[in-house]
Amino acid sequence: MSISRKDKLPPPAARDETALRIKATQEALGVSPRFIYEQTGISQKSWSNYVNGVSRPNLEDGIRFCERFGIPMDWIYRGDKSRLPHEIAVKIDAHIARLKMEDQSGSGK
Repeated sequence: MSISRKDKLPPPAARDETALRIKATQEALGVSPRFIYEQTGISQKSWSNYVNGVSRPNLEDGIRFCERFGIPMDWIYRGDKSRLPHEIAVKIDAHIARLKMEDQSGSGK
């Protein structure tokens, strides 16, 4: 029995939560997608897929992003804020709240 690529993807909710954390982290850091590409070598297409919930970052890209910007991988992949620098965690929380409100108002909820 073979496993298709679709069967290997994390469930949509997990991808959406990861995308939300990535978007909020980028905004909290105050950096553009272009800056991320230049600093990490992550391709534009891959980064777009990550922030739009199409896919979760592969391990190599996750390491590049987290090491370059001082973000714990547990935050990106698991949502564990315990090792985030306090100042960044506060900014991330604010961005997540705003993004969720925008999502709710945009979807008519």
